[in-house]
Amino acid sequence: MRAFERAIRRAGLLVAHTQGFNPRPRLVFASPLGVGATGDAERLCIALQCRPRAEEVLASLRAALPPGLSAVEAHALVGARCPRYHLIAWAEWEVTLPPPGPSRDELDGLSADLLARHEVFVPRRRKAAAREVDIRPGILALSGAGDARLRMTLSLIEGRGAKPLEVTEALGLPPGDERTPHPLVHRLRLAPTPG
Repeated sequence: MRAFERAIRRAGLLVAHTQGFNPRPRLVFASPLGVGATGDAERLCIALQCRPRAEEVLASLRAALPPGLSAVEAHALVGARCPRYHLIAWAEWEVTLPPPGPSRDELDGLSADLLARHEVFVPRRRKAAAREVDIRPGILALSGAGDARLRMTLSLIEGRGAKPLEVTEALGLPPGDERTPHPLVHRLRLAPTPG
């Protein structure tokens, strides 16, 4: 978020701010990534004070973003607030497991077994408490994407969501710890709810 705030300032875009004691730029990310995850095609809504052309905003942002971040496309939302990003339906992920990881055939077999189950309970931790949650309704697609690589499509609809590392845990794959690398989690795309 801070990288985009700085880039927007460098680009000279006049961003609307929230009201109150500590005004903040009105930027809204669709389904922010968790710590350590990377992503392609993330969605960001910027509320501007004026109405420049989308191409001008895109060119200004591209010139101001630091290496490793890029703006791909821009659209003007005239007469509307930022879209309701809680209506993002699902996300597609790729998870690369630490070596030595299972082969693609092994991952396909584990995925098929998990998808055949009606319930998949995993512990979900919040602060000091943990509870068991059924993540099976949130797993829309799951398969091997290569040796030691999983491709998964997970629901983001409230009450049905599943997290990539919860899926790897349910598959019995090592989560990583201080001594071994954690899986690399990369979001490939987001899909808004139709309508």
